[in-house]
Amino acid sequence: MEQWPFVRYVGLQEPASVLASIFNLLVHIVGLYRLRRYTSPKAPLYWFWHIFALVCMNGWIWSTVFHTRDTPFTEHMDYFSAFSMVLFSFFSAFVRIFEQVFCSEVIGAAVLMISFFTYHIYYLAFVHFDYGYNMRANIGIGGLNALVWILWSWRNRRTHRHIWKGALFIILALSSVGLEVNDFLPIYWILDAHALWHFSSALITPLWYSFLIDDCNYLHEKLKVKVN
Repeated sequence: MEQWPFVRYVGLQEPASVLASIFNLLVHIVGLYRLRRYTSPKAPLYWFWHIFALVCMNGWIWSTVFHTRDTPFTEHMDYFSAFSMVLFSFFSAFVRIFEQVFCSEVIGAAVLMISFFTYHIYYLAFVHFDYGYNMRANIGIGGLNALVWILWSWRNRRTHRHIWKGALFIILALSSVGLEVNDFLPIYWILDAHALWHFSSALITPLWYSFLIDDCNYLHEKLKVKVN
């Protein structure tokens, strides 16, 4: 894919995007630390959100590497890892709806998503590295993910006082996609729309982890009442 001729800084090919990617990585590290500190390991989905955080960390590591030095390998790893974050976020919606990982509905969703992810990687890696198809796949899955989360949030708005945090994050994340699809000439040949999109995701992600912490504690209290 054609890119803007960015000004390099200390050898970094896209310095603003590198900084934004590192920022996102740190936000997820801090988010996971806060999740571990403020929730109980006995809370439902506690360990699932650890996996979610690790998937996201992997994605931002490869984003950092790719924006540091663009090669066919780093580009592939960045795109594949980014799609894994989008798809895993969609999968997490099903996990939260059913409040467990090991049930027939969630396992069925997992099989479908793993199959699609496998096809997606195979097609891009061995058939045709189609930027347009990759963009459509990400926007399509991201849109479905947002729809499911928003509908679930609306349905449970009266019983989950913390749910506004998750819903607001989803709305902000969906709105920020406009930066990715509407590119503009880089400011001083350093800061472009893609970098701003990454910065925006870093700024709103703490809101998502705040929702996860509240939600884990909510589910834990619900479980204790059920047991008693």
